[in-house]
Amino acid sequence: KWHQVAHTPEMPPELLPPTPDIRITSATLGGRIKEGVDHPALLRSVSFTFGRANDKKIRLYRDGSGKPFIEMAGAASVAALSPDELTVRTKSGSVIGSQSWRTLVAPPIAYCRWAGNTLPYSTLEGGGEKMMSLSLCKEKVLLNGFAESAGWLIAPLTGWYQITAVTDWSYTSTKDGWAVSTGMRRKSLDRVNWNSDPSDTRSFQANVNIRPTAVGLMKLTKGESFAPAFWQNTGTWCPTGTSFISVQYVASA
Repeated sequence: KWHQVAHTPEMPPELLPPTPDIRITSATLGGRIKEGVDHPALLRSVSFTFGRANDKKIRLYRDGSGKPFIEMAGAASVAALSPDELTVRTKSGSVIGSQSWRTLVAPPIAYCRWAGNTLPYSTLEGGGEKMMSLSLCKEKVLLNGFAESAGWLIAPLTGWYQITAVTDWSYTSTKDGWAVSTGMRRKSLDRVNWNSDPSDTRSFQANVNIRPTAVGLMKLTKGESFAPAFWQNTGTWCPTGTSFISVQYVASA
């Protein structure tokens, strides 16, 4: 009689799939297991290495308050992930940087655009300065917590915001000393802080579009009201071209 025999040929090592090189280096249990009781132990921390290099390590653990962490160590730095934030530090423990997941994946963003000749005129009698109300925007985008109240932007978080604000001006003639500015106005101050907050001032040239551009970081508190503003010393006027502001939260204070 013939018998069928299964045979699996041996493959040369270079053709075999790579074997994961994972080694548990330490484990800490939070309590003892009673003998004969089928109950899992509370695992407080586990560390393991992976890959061929010995400098790549992962550690899963909880801190004293029970907050879970995933810690990944590389050749030059260590990254720790928690439910709230990501922190990167050097091998010696110095913090390189830390950022909340809110900032990384869903930062508050605002964008507003005004058409030319649609903003109220500023006058020399009024100091030449005028707030740009959001109620007059032709286009407006408020995301991830930004809100508007009575024409003002409302900061959703305390921290640093990247600001870009532009006003557009064009005159057919000019005079010596004529200039225009773009700045940021805080409701609490009821004016532009030209020395501390982002601002830009430019001289006029006849028949040339002048776009003073306020760019920089602005520190705001949660719930603070602010808006772009313009200034001119030409008489009674407002921006003649498209103006806009874009704002993005970038870091906690």
